[in-house]
Formats: sequence, C-alpha cells, structure tokens
Amino acid sequence: FAQIYGHGHYLGGDYAGIAMHDAISAALAGKAVNLDPGIITINDYVYAKDVAAGVVLACERPLKHPIYNIGSGRLGSPGDVASAIADAIPGARAGMLPKPLAGPYWRHEQMLDLTRALEDLGYEPQFALAKGVADFANELRTNGPVRS
Repeated sequence: FAQIYGHGHYLGGDYAGIAMHDAISAALAGKAVNLDPGIITINDYVYAKDVAAGVVLACERPLKHPIYNIGSGRLGSPGDVASAIADAIPGARAGMLPKPLAGPYWRHEQMLDLTRALEDLGYEPQFALAKGVADFANELRTNGPVRS
C-alpha cells in the first residue's frame, strides 16, 4: 500500500496517517494546523476507502501475481496536504512548519506502479488527495475522531 490516511490507518503506528487524522480533526475544531514536513513528506497518499476497494477486488478476482500495489496514482507534497485541508474545511488555517521536528520517517518520491492492479483487478483510485481529505473531514465531522 502507498501512504494510507482515513479511519483505521493508524492502528499499527503510522506516523503520517496519525498526523493527517490529527491535523484534520484540529482544523475541524477551529485550531491552526502546522504540518511537520518530516512526517508529511512527498508521498503517494491513498485514502482508506480506495485501499478497501482494492483489497475487495483482490479477494474477488483470480490473482496472476503475488504482489499488487494499491495507491492513488499521484504524488502529493506537504503543501498539497495543507491545501487539501484548507480547501476541505471552511476557515481552516493549514500550513507547514519551516523545518521538520521529526523524521523524515518516510519519503517516497515516486508513485507505486498500479499497472497490475488496474489491469488484473480493475482497480482505479476514486479519491484524489483533495477529494479524499474532504471525504475524511466529513466523516470526522459526522462521527468524531476515532483513535485506538
């Protein structure tokens, strides 16, 4: 999987997933958000709903290969994440810290090759970063933050 964000992604200790969850929750609460560029790096950010769809497809189809990549098909920068949060939440103040406080924990400056998933599984990501962040913000707005 590429860098997952959305409900449930952080249960295994995913720093970027936790950071996105916390940033969106803070923006919804009216707090200013300053993302750490050591945690929110250049990456292929894939929404949990796309990951779930990819897993379902892999369970429903005969697999020709032992490995399939599931991602968004696009790279997102820390600024893209901040912009997606600001666009998804009216009045949100989202930006970046001037330098990393931690990390970088993971920097993946190239996208995963989704060819096998597209051709063999019929997987096509439905949530570009802005659309996924907006959907996740709506879920958090409706259901509240979920942390375990």
